[in-house]
Amino acid sequence: MTTSNVPGIDLPGSFGVRIEAIVAIIPEGPEVFGPMVERIEEPFGPG
Repeated sequence: MTTSNVPGIDLPGSFGVRIEAIVAIIPEGPEVFGPMVERIEEPFGPG
């Protein structure tokens, strides 16, 4: 089975940001496809 983890932030009237991770649920535990982003700064750099 696969699912997605899509954390995000929405600022009404301004903007929103979402980061999606696709996760396979297997008997050994979850397996994330691609790099897992733990901080919003990682894909965009410091503000």
